[in-house]
Amino acid sequence: MPANPILEELHSIRERLLADAGGTLDALVDRLQAEERRSERRRYETPKPYEAPQR
Repeated sequence: MPANPILEELHSIRERLLADAGGTLDALVDRLQAEERRSERRRYETPKPYEAPQR
């Protein structure tokens, strides 16, 4: 398969992010969620699924 520079860059960034977070996906997710909580940016909240009233 021919080399794809875009995918190579993405893989490199992923490896760096994981290393910066301690090498585990759980640590990376924790770090990103903490950054999201500190952020001033608005974030999209997924709508709650509709639940029919109980009879």
